Amino acid sequence: MIREWIEEAAARQGGTPYLEDAAGGGTLTYAGLRRRTQAWAQYLEHAGIAPGARVAVRIGDPLEYATALVAILGAGRVAVPLDPAAPAAEADRVLA
Repeated sequence: MIREWIEEAAARQGGTPYLEDAAGGGTLTYAGLRRRTQAWAQYLEHAGIAPGARVAVRIGDPLEYATALVAILGAGRVAVPLDPAAPAAEADRVLA
């Protein structure tokens, strides 16, 4: 369902911003979101991560973090957001 929404939104308003970094660090358009979702789907397929599997996300850049969360969902997996600022021991605890 999310993937279809991304496809439709990209077809209608591809160049329109979907996400913008509040600090002015960048913008992601709907077309860019579609490309990222397709890239994540290919990466996850090649890595042998099946649809419906959980994928932990711990990325420091806010725009990349948000993009990864939506793209992973669009790729049919379950995004598990981890605090990128948390100590490694905390991330290990959550993953366990």
